[in-house]
Amino acid sequence: MTPIDKPCPERQIPIVRDPRGRSPNPAPVSTSHSILHSLGWLALALPLCAGGGLLLGPVKGTVQLADGARADDVVVHLYCTSQGIHGGHRADDVTRVVASGEEFLVPWAYRGLTPIGCSLRVYHPRYVIAHRPLGEAFAQQLGPIPLDTWDAFLRRGPTDPPMHASYPWPAMELQQHLHALLHHYIPAFPEGPKRQALARHVPELHALFKRVVATGAFGASPRLNRQTPMDMIRRIEDGVAFPGSQTALFVAVARNDAARAAEILAAGAYADGWDREGKSPLFIAASGGATETVRVLIAGGAEIDLTPHPRWQTPFAGALSRRHWQTAAALIAHGASLEGHGVNRTALESAMCGMSHAGDATALRVFLDAGIAPDLAPAGSVTPLMCAAQGKQLETAKLLIRAGANVNARASHNRTALKIATGNRLGELVEVLKAAGARE
Repeated sequence: MTPIDKPCPERQIPIVRDPRGRSPNPAPVSTSHSILHSLGWLALALPLCAGGGLLLGPVKGTVQLADGARADDVVVHLYCTSQGIHGGHRADDVTRVVASGEEFLVPWAYRGLTPIGCSLRVYHPRYVIAHRPLGEAFAQQLGPIPLDTWDAFLRRGPTDPPMHASYPWPAMELQQHLHALLHHYIPAFPEGPKRQALARHVPELHALFKRVVATGAFGASPRLNRQTPMDMIRRIEDGVAFPGSQTALFVAVARNDAARAAEILAAGAYADGWDREGKSPLFIAASGGATETVRVLIAGGAEIDLTPHPRWQTPFAGALSRRHWQTAAALIAHGASLEGHGVNRTALESAMCGMSHAGDATALRVFLDAGIAPDLAPAGSVTPLMCAAQGKQLETAKLLIRAGANVNARASHNRTALKIATGNRLGELVEVLKAAGARE
């Protein structure tokens, strides 16, 4: 017996009416019209009798939050797929916004002429996605669908079946969660106050992101990096008009507007986000010499040595390479590593000479207090003390001498700090050098 010969199971097929309420079977105006009309209904009925099932529903159930909380912004998403020439494709989408504990109802779902299956997923920013595959029954009562908390999910760890050692759990789960929020959860709410109210969930997404980063999951696969979920969160922020959005923070930092940056951070912005080039707000501020903005970002929780992409330096290295000594000193004062990515001896040597020559005693003192040698210089080159003499800077010279600089160090052409000071007619500095033991 062929599939078409099988007896058609008894199913409830809804009556279809046009928007004006007329019957779907108006009197035929011609024989050809009648034949075409009959063929259309036959095409509609054949897949149903072929065992695939054309209609599925109604689907009923309730959503229960595992922590016992209440929410009125849970999204239930039912979708079906059909087999096409180039593989499966989505045949139907039904979305409902429901409250936890209240029964939801999806009257029916179209399964396509070559159905693969239907599934139901439940989304909420604070909870892990719940997934329910749907069977072949016409009416389905799914009962309570629990939404697990991320706390419990992360505490429990990977579940059966055991995951491969290289599977980046829970980084993949986080990306799937953010993708669902971006493409299914937010679009379920029309533009306006209800969608903007979703902004209250954004700080929790930032906190979740930081927890997943702390697990090291993003280092488990070379194809995964932290930039992808951060970009998703930024798009979510823009979609719900979050007042502390990453976009607003980057604009404030680019303008060196420390006061505005402080306001945005206070509104809940994530200080360690980064743009599409992999630059963090702190890196941008440090590289631009925006010392006050750097202090604001650090106070707002920015990670001092964050390098989201391997090709970028740390904020300290960015300030150092661009000769922003005060900014670099501010980062050191807050604990920046002197050995981070992009920090090298050449950059530090240049910084020590540059600060000494420019007379920047405040920044130089921070570098010295951090343990950088007062004589740090390339072999045979001028020392920071010689740089101070060349720049006619008495205060930085005194600071270097007090820190233990070698007053008799010699560079090429037999130069010493004393010879340079004498040549520049710096009588007071000559006396200070001689008092410290400098010889001709």
